[in-house]
Amino acid sequence: MLIFEIYEWQTQISKKVALDINMFENCWKSLQQQCLTLDVIKTKSETPLKLKEIENIQSFLMQDELISLKSNEALRSLSLKLQKLWSVEKYKKMMEQINLHKLVETPYMMEIIVQVLPEMMMKATEIIKLKLTFLENFPNMIKEFYQSSYQIKMYQQQKKKYIVHENNEKESEVTVTDVENLNKINYYEIAVQVWNKMEENSVNIQFFSFQERNDLKSKLFRILDHNLEQLNNAFEKIIIQKERIIEVVCNALYELNLTSFDFYDEFINQYHYQQIDKQRNLGKQIQIDRFLHDIKKYSTKLAKVMSTKQTTQVQYQQQGFLYQEKKEEQEWQNEFFDDDDHQFGSYKKDLRSCSLIQQKGVSFQFVHKSIQEFYIAADLHALLVLSKDLKKQTFNWIIEQLSKENNYDENWLEYSSNQMIQENQIKFHSSVRQQKDAFKKDIESTLNILRILSKHEFFVENYSTETYAEARKYLIEKIKKETLIIEFLKFLVNLTKIDESFIQSGSNSLNLLVEMQVDLTSHNFEKIRIKNTSIIGGNFANCNLSLSEFTDVNINGINLNGAFMFWCKWNNLKINDLHSLDGHSKMVNSVNFSPDGAILA
Repeated sequence: MLIFEIYEWQTQISKKVALDINMFENCWKSLQQQCLTLDVIKTKSETPLKLKEIENIQSFLMQDELISLKSNEALRSLSLKLQKLWSVEKYKKMMEQINLHKLVETPYMMEIIVQVLPEMMMKATEIIKLKLTFLENFPNMIKEFYQSSYQIKMYQQQKKKYIVHENNEKESEVTVTDVENLNKINYYEIAVQVWNKMEENSVNIQFFSFQERNDLKSKLFRILDHNLEQLNNAFEKIIIQKERIIEVVCNALYELNLTSFDFYDEFINQYHYQQIDKQRNLGKQIQIDRFLHDIKKYSTKLAKVMSTKQTTQVQYQQQGFLYQEKKEEQEWQNEFFDDDDHQFGSYKKDLRSCSLIQQKGVSFQFVHKSIQEFYIAADLHALLVLSKDLKKQTFNWIIEQLSKENNYDENWLEYSSNQMIQENQIKFHSSVRQQKDAFKKDIESTLNILRILSKHEFFVENYSTETYAEARKYLIEKIKKETLIIEFLKFLVNLTKIDESFIQSGSNSLNLLVEMQVDLTSHNFEKIRIKNTSIIGGNFANCNLSLSEFTDVNINGINLNGAFMFWCKWNNLKINDLHSLDGHSKMVNSVNFSPDGAILA
């Protein structure tokens, strides 16, 4: 395509009559024979063309009679584009990483992947984006690294009683308190210092995007030497080899956190802009921002309605002007497909023409089932991402206040707005006015998000069903590392003990937490009310589940070891592992295992 674009451009500026496809094909065959070897085509490297091959291509285009490319600017631009080309191996690697293989069902979808992935990677490696990603990755990675190192050290101490250095001096013992104190360290500040040091020494995006990992390690080791000394001083109970810390820095740089969610988001945005440009070229007057807003809302709403009705295809027949039969099923369809609507019919048709909804006769569907599923995930993500600006202590405070007797009524959200933020309620911030105002603002923001949530399908629909399985996967990929979103989901679970209107959203939240494999052990879930959901495989070891109410919940494979479960009300549970006591008809006062652990008597 790059070579053809150059030929097309040269034809235009030389004012030739028309493109000669046959002559271009002959030119292309010559270029392949002279400049592209079989090794280039089959290469397993990430870039298929080496600088030597690119120079040969440039030389060929300059000398070829048909193209005769003389512009230095055009040659330089071509060189840059050829350097950015991806090999088949790189596409395979990225598709595997982002789990896109299921999309390669048609040449059309393959073409989409080829277009979108490089653009997506380019945006992900922009310096501003890369900095944000590093500052998100490194604090978590370095914290996990030191926690793991401390725990390994504690295990070694317990096993050997003491550790002896090469100089036979006894090292300071690591205690449980030392491990707990790791949570008090400001890892984000450490990440900022490391990034600033790299920036000062010109470790820029071009370097760690295209250089070998070993080269990056070598340069980082040299420029971060002083910072690594300070880092080890901060963790004085244990000395870590600098090479291992550098490995954590590299991992934080290379981990771009790209998911299939990001791919779909990038693809849909690109597609919308391309289609809007086509419509404008045809003379359509389109206000881009407003049109983009409407097309996303239109597509999202259609995806949600179709999923609620458990369908991936809609049959819609336009009716006549004079005689129309009103059918219940067609009422919701008219909102999306009635092109005869005098007010918005034509506009809806324009929206569909730029959307990923295809029409075959009277049949309407998204171009791929995964697009429909992504719209549902993106819609819920847009809601949950609002919680990233909130604070965990605000969640805890709200639950504490609402748990007090007579502190809420049926419309507790409105009550909370008026009562929770009163001066006498916020006791632990009363000493500092600025802190008090900030805390009140956090409470108001939290309550506003809850109001928005109360109008969403997440509030009333069971999102744990098979219908939403793929949508949950896209969403979980995107939020599984978002600590504040995870805390917000826990907050929604706890709200079920306060207000029954939050039971479904709290149940959906618990389902997401379990499927994300969030550590829920030792949590206080006393009095929570869960229904119409699945928590298959959930680990609730050592949790307080007393006074909890579970209704129509799938609890297959859950771990309840050490859990407190006094006065629970669990009804209509879905479970395959039901056990019975054969031979007993009365109350069981005690049980014993057989010596081999196989029989309970």
